[in-house]
Amino acid sequence: MQRQVAEPVVWGATEADVHRTRVYYWWLLLVIAFEYIRPGVFVPVIEATKLNSLIPLILFAVVLFAPGMRPFKEIFADRAARWIALYLGLILLSVPMVEVTLYAFETFKKVFAHFTLFLIIARVTTTSQRLRGIFVVLIVSHLFVLAMNPDVVLKPDVRSYIRGAPFLGDGNDFALSLCIIIPMAIELARAARFKLARVVAWAAVLVIILAISAPSMIIAWLKLRRRNLGPILDANGWAVNAKAKMNVPFGGALTGVASLPPGSQRDLIDPFAEKKSPWPTVIVLLILLIAAYLVLNKLGYIYEWSNGRMGAPKQVPVEKGTPAAVAPTGAPVSPPEAAK
Repeated sequence: MQRQVAEPVVWGATEADVHRTRVYYWWLLLVIAFEYIRPGVFVPVIEATKLNSLIPLILFAVVLFAPGMRPFKEIFADRAARWIALYLGLILLSVPMVEVTLYAFETFKKVFAHFTLFLIIARVTTTSQRLRGIFVVLIVSHLFVLAMNPDVVLKPDVRSYIRGAPFLGDGNDFALSLCIIIPMAIELARAARFKLARVVAWAAVLVIILAISAPSMIIAWLKLRRRNLGPILDANGWAVNAKAKMNVPFGGALTGVASLPPGSQRDLIDPFAEKKSPWPTVIVLLILLIAAYLVLNKLGYIYEWSNGRMGAPKQVPVEKGTPAAVAPTGAPVSPPEAAK
């Protein structure tokens, strides 16, 4: 029976399995660094030899059949992994069916690249130490990209595009990506065994937060320093030709909340408010009166209350089967008998 490794094992790998797959783990770290930093942007030889594509594809082919790794059955036991595979399959099926075949194929290649990277990470990362190693590579890659693109922080009022990591685009994408790695840096600080490693991890968290917040803080500081009342006063006829910059005390006085003088009170009635038209109320009341008249007239109350001068009399229902006797035309009608 093989002894388990001292490091907490995530997916039941033995010490022999961890030692056997160590080369694939370092290969994976290289793939992540190449994928994020894209050194071919800085070294043309790497781009010419297509190493950015060859290195992960060769590792994917090796990892598919290499022993000592997390089995595929355990990977796809997770529902999220099955959904990713289903999504990739639907894109592949749509390639020959849709009109935009080229666009569908390009989308399939991008999703397939991320899917292969997911499978490599799921197969190789068999211990928590390896997972934290991936976090370290991602944090270092972000700091490297930031060092190669200092305008993202130094010139926040200009839209800076990222050199390297072309999938990020501009500084906004980079800030969003930094937000994603903050929990990774916090986990490294929490799990650090040595004080120096813990200090470095928390310093990385601080640097990441500053990289996200520093541009907006610098822009706010510059705008506050550039506040000028000259154009406003000039537009009001003061003929101010010089700059009238506002310092902090003056700006605070202008933005302070006004208070009522002693002995005064608020008047909540606006003397300049537009008067409401009475016609909507009159129309509604007229409709209600007409409806009430029609209902009362149908019930015979109008005829009864006006002594027959208005309205229609109330109709009395006639019972079926007892028709009233009608005298024939021209027949004499006998007078009613006198009451005895």
